[in-house]
Amino acid sequence: MKKLLSIICALLITVLSAPTAGAVDAPIYITEPTHRQLDGVFIDDGLIPLLAYDGRLGQLVFNPARGNRSWFIDPQLIEEVTAMTSDYTVVGGQKGVGGVVAKNWLNQLTAITRGERINAMPYGNPSGYWISKLAPTAKSFYLQYGAKRLT
Repeated sequence: MKKLLSIICALLITVLSAPTAGAVDAPIYITEPTHRQLDGVFIDDGLIPLLAYDGRLGQLVFNPARGNRSWFIDPQLIEEVTAMTSDYTVVGGQKGVGGVVAKNWLNQLTAITRGERINAMPYGNPSGYWISKLAPTAKSFYLQYGAKRLT
């Protein structure tokens, strides 16, 4: 009986002292090319299906990856979605219809990212190639400007 008890204790100690697998770091990129003109008028309502629950951007916030998440967010996209929450117009004078979808998406993004690591991308998410070729000394400016606009 003592031998059986000592074997069980040894196995239990071995199993409990074994290292556990660490959580996987899951980077999540929230970015999309602009859907607005320079004057703020939307080109189309193409963001609505993307922000919906089953859309590409919707899936990122409503069903995010598990593990340690790092969010990389383009402030330009957040500004566009925020603009959609109030009355907005689409080219041609049509009234935009994505207000409810935009509000739901922003609320979920705020809730899911609370307490997690958020990194601001350069405003508008320009290509790193073009930043390094056209303005290599301004790279830190683009990152700071993106962080400022995201906050």
